[in-house]
Amino acid sequence: TAFILAKGLKADEIILVTDADGIMTADPKIVNNPQRIKVIDVATLVGLADSGSKFIHRKALKYKDPSINVRVISNNHSCLHQQGTIITGALPKEIEAEMANAAPVASIRIIGQDLQNQPEVVWEFIDKIRNYTALLGLSLDEDSLVAFAAEKENLHELLNSIHEIVLKQNKVIAMSVRRNLAFIRIRGLGLEETPGIIGNISEPLRLNNINIFGILTNTSSVLLFVSWENKDKALNLIRSSLGLEKR
Repeated sequence: TAFILAKGLKADEIILVTDADGIMTADPKIVNNPQRIKVIDVATLVGLADSGSKFIHRKALKYKDPSINVRVISNNHSCLHQQGTIITGALPKEIEAEMANAAPVASIRIIGQDLQNQPEVVWEFIDKIRNYTALLGLSLDEDSLVAFAAEKENLHELLNSIHEIVLKQNKVIAMSVRRNLAFIRIRGLGLEETPGIIGNISEPLRLNNINIFGILTNTSSVLLFVSWENKDKALNLIRSSLGLEKR
């Protein structure tokens, strides 16, 4: 209600008065000494709501105007000028499907044993990729670790660097790579609560013989990797299946 009224009144700011000093780094009921977050974007706040924080219902956030900041303050100080937490930005009005990376992506996998309990392997793997290029996605299970990284001209150097992990770490057996993948991101408020959303994304690709080389979910986003040569067709099929206009 506050968000709708503020937009109608063309307000400069919304002030939400609560029993807390703002939005905190963690729930004070489960950790000691949580700190106040000074500024937080709406997209990040949605992530907190999805993880169990009930301070602001995430469905209400879709009504926030991007030009009007929200300041969350405590009712303990009897002053509307206290700092609190500033909420900025706005959420997409609908589900969006887009190319998340303009260049091809490589899928790099290391195979081993009990990798989820080998933090030194995971850290070294991530560190080598980050020193070379952007890390776009990561998946870990008991016997494999997969990273999706933006390709650059000297990819061979990165692969040789990662191969050193294979030779050095006893729990790592081998590595593989798949190049020329396209990174597609589907996002929208409440996407993870939309029944059948993964099927709506994957089924049209299956029917058109487009293979999915990786799929990751993260709160209100689905990250998808297909072959680079199929990127335009895949994106249009997904948009059509979700009822979105082609762009």
